[in-house]
Amino acid sequence: MRPYFLLAAIVCVACAVEPGDDSVTYGEQFVLSVGASEIVGPEDVEIGFHSLLHELRCPLDVDCIWAGRARIQVWFHVPGQDTVYLEPLIEAYVFSADEGAHKRVYTRRHSIALRQLDPYPIWFVEASDSADLAASLTFSLNPVPMESDRLIFVDGSSFDAFRANVIDAFEVDSVSVSGDTLVVRVRYSGGCKEHDFFVVGSQDWVPLAPPLMDVVVIHDGHLDACEAYLWRYLLIGLTSIREQRGSGVVLIAVQSAPDTVLYSF
Repeated sequence: MRPYFLLAAIVCVACAVEPGDDSVTYGEQFVLSVGASEIVGPEDVEIGFHSLLHELRCPLDVDCIWAGRARIQVWFHVPGQDTVYLEPLIEAYVFSADEGAHKRVYTRRHSIALRQLDPYPIWFVEASDSADLAASLTFSLNPVPMESDRLIFVDGSSFDAFRANVIDAFEVDSVSVSGDTLVVRVRYSGGCKEHDFFVVGSQDWVPLAPPLMDVVVIHDGHLDACEAYLWRYLLIGLTSIREQRGSGVVLIAVQSAPDTVLYSF
């Protein structure tokens, strides 16, 4: 249910690590203001809050057709590597205590989630200057490295976390199997930025005959505001299944796909 009282809705983040504390570990929540940075994890990854990209969350006590979302730009730098810019988002009425509701943005090795963005907009209060913003973030290693051309095979609890974080909308037109390759045809809007797709499968197969494996496609459009209607084929290698299971057959059920497909390995 949508919250109507700001003090009751916004979860205190006093327990989060404040900027400048060098004790932040992977997965631990910390708070950044615009222009500030923090050191995270044993790799000494520096993470900074660059800017607010948009604030479109429906204000409290306002009935909106769309609840909206906010998105920020952050950067992170692993010593000896190039700086990477990411654009985590948060849906309206999502706060730090809402476990499972936070959408992660992924690189091959790391992921970041915007767990809370304060202050939350209120219809009768003038919008805050971006300098007053406070972003509560978590930065983690991925359970397995993310690859755009290979099925990422994870345990059931990790799969549920991925399934809750598909990030940006898209449609699955069709799925098929050709040899050791899963072919997924997707449609999405965009045209001005490169879009990333990752395909994740659950190790916890449904015990049918043959068994059923749930699969989810994660799409990050990187805030592509263009509205061309595009399609592409995702060609996803399935050899990770053989590496995990040896040999056999499995039905593959891609979330939102019209059909399941059979893969022999």
